[in-house]
Amino acid sequence: MTPPHVHKGLRDIKTQAGRVEVAAVPHRAYMKLSCLEMERFRKDMERKSALARVAIIDERIAEIDAEKARITEALGAVVGVIPGRALPVRQRAEGGFRLRY
Repeated sequence: MTPPHVHKGLRDIKTQAGRVEVAAVPHRAYMKLSCLEMERFRKDMERKSALARVAIIDERIAEIDAEKARITEALGAVVGVIPGRALPVRQRAEGGFRLRY
């Protein structure tokens, strides 16, 4: 039994609202399936687009490597550098970059 000083109102009545399973209501289940199918289709299109962009990038990288090899061979013929070897790199001073105020 509830104490006399506690008043219960309409908000305290327990109901079954919102406790229905999605599968129990057919139109909700079909709507959920429809939404999932549309999301899957969008993600599949997004995936195909991303793969196409990666293929374009890979193609460009191959072109860059071929052009670098062609330039290195031409440079080696002019200067006498062996193709495939890196050009000499200037050594940096130890200690890094410093600012004086």
